[in-house]
Amino acid sequence: VWLPELMAIYGVDRAPDTERGFSDRVHPEDRTRVEAETSSFMGEGDAYEHEFRIIRPDGEVRVVHDRGLIERFENGAVRRMRGINIDITELRQNQLKTEADLRESAARLQLAYEVADIYAWDLDLRARRSVWSGGLYNLLGLKEADPASDELFFRHVHPEDEHRLRACFDEAIVSRTTFDEVFRVVRTDGEVRAVVGKGRVIEELDGEPARMIGVNYDVTDRIQALEQNHLLMQEVNHRFKNVLSLTQAIARQTMLTRPDDFLDRFTARVQALAAAQDMLVHNRWSGVHLGALVRSQLAHMEDLIDRRIRLSGPRLKIKADAAQALGMAVHELATNAGKHGALSNDAGKVDISWRLQTNASNEQEFVVSWIERDGPPVKKPESLGFGSIVIDRMTSTTFGGVVEVDYAPEGLTWHLRCPADCIATEKAGSSAA
Repeated sequence: VWLPELMAIYGVDRAPDTERGFSDRVHPEDRTRVEAETSSFMGEGDAYEHEFRIIRPDGEVRVVHDRGLIERFENGAVRRMRGINIDITELRQNQLKTEADLRESAARLQLAYEVADIYAWDLDLRARRSVWSGGLYNLLGLKEADPASDELFFRHVHPEDEHRLRACFDEAIVSRTTFDEVFRVVRTDGEVRAVVGKGRVIEELDGEPARMIGVNYDVTDRIQALEQNHLLMQEVNHRFKNVLSLTQAIARQTMLTRPDDFLDRFTARVQALAAAQDMLVHNRWSGVHLGALVRSQLAHMEDLIDRRIRLSGPRLKIKADAAQALGMAVHELATNAGKHGALSNDAGKVDISWRLQTNASNEQEFVVSWIERDGPPVKKPESLGFGSIVIDRMTSTTFGGVVEVDYAPEGLTWHLRCPADCIATEKAGSSAA
């Protein structure tokens, strides 16, 4: 006997006459299962419940929840079945939509984790079992087949950080506060990485913490960058003080030796110092290629390079402090050559060269030479001005080496010989470019 409400669900105006008539209304994909379940219900038990789809006469598909009671004779045979059908189509549609939305949301969250390199974890605080995202396994260098747990994670925390981290983690659980710490982990290959860990308890059972979720993310590169910036700021401060002291010395010595043309000589010397500084800043204070440094100090004589000024030597990179001192020395030598030496006439020439060589003690040393020829006769200056101090004492002190200056009549020669630790060699070549 079907009530009108049941017939409305099935879209019919009268109940089917036979069991077959009911089966024909069941969706073909569900029919075999429903018949098997019905047969099982009739075989034993006093209640039944299942769910299936039906097709109305107009072709519309609905989802039905069918449940009821079974009355039996004393011999167990079915006497009567009484039940109700509930149309749950909208419920199931909403459920499917919710599940689809959740899958989409989870996919977006997973994508966000991957893009941001964030590794999620979910910890069952009673069973002490965890669920980790794939990135967390990768962070520790583990295989995803390894059973995840908080204890497994702590085994990879750096020994110097483990005790502190365990205490903070336990405190966050007990106090229900946010866990937020920076610490180091040691991957299975031995590499140490810096990590941020965040988490909090989100579920309790019987007043006790039951579930905790959180994330980890690798901040190694960020910390290294901060440390590098800190070192750079210290280096900039150190360099600034050095440059200021050098500028003061230039001003003082220029005034003492040549007060009549102080401004012109002081300006030229500061410009020479600035040229070296610009190159060092451009190279982030890692040093300067020697050929480029020499050319920068000869910029005002650029038209003479390769005609009357010859540069030769391997491709070498000179360190920052050495670059400042050598740049000033080349500037003073060029200024002297232009006023009194080989570049003061139309025929003189200057050879500038540098090389690495092995000395008698089998140690590598760095040698720079400035050799003038075909200029007017040279005379040794009667007094030593600032330029002489730069090319001799200041250069030898900075390089920790020996400077030899010879005011021979046929042309000035200047040689610097020092330990090779003042330069960083790169690919050797014959060009001084």
